[in-house]
Amino acid sequence: MKTIETINLYKKFGEKEILKNINFSSENGEIIAITGKSGIGKTTFLKCLAGLEKIDSGAIKTSGSIGYIFQNFNLFPHLVVKQNIEIPALNAKIYDKRTISEISEKLIKQFKLECVQNCYPANLSGGQKQRAAIARALILNPEIILFDEPTSSLDPELVKELTEIIKKLAKQNYTILIVTHDIEFAKQTADRILVLEDCKMLGLLT
Repeated sequence: MKTIETINLYKKFGEKEILKNINFSSENGEIIAITGKSGIGKTTFLKCLAGLEKIDSGAIKTSGSIGYIFQNFNLFPHLVVKQNIEIPALNAKIYDKRTISEISEKLIKQFKLECVQNCYPANLSGGQKQRAAIARALILNPEIILFDEPTSSLDPELVKELTEIIKKLAKQNYTILIVTHDIEFAKQTADRILVLEDCKMLGLLT
């Protein structure tokens, strides 16, 4: 089952073409890494999929909602971890507060954040911030998870931990797209590696 499909996706900033007639699809439970030079449009592609950037032409089809983990995590500095995880659900108003608290507690346990759930982001390690950001993305029960440069601030041991987290999520039938410069991480983690070059997506098999 296709979870994401783009048809002739086209995006430009001013007169500069960023994405040109991108035809792409992903399957349920698939992990796809997207790599390429800095500034080539990888993050723009993710943001288009998530609806954070408007496309100029073409179409994007998704089978469900999307969770987005930003490169710098974008945790709210004035909220503790538990509050950061809960805020998307509180804003969406799709659960009552008690249910939201129960879901966040399960996510906190799943991502081993019990000891820091009442801490502010400034007091967290890079790995803890990332796990909190992943938990926050999952609270609305998305089918698709997008990671933007997830290894950029992690040491090798935490990169290994992240690989394990992503593979577990894929086994739970999440579709996962990862923008990364880290080719070794992509090879260890992804089912497919795609290269964005000259506004086009080229496919490579891992």
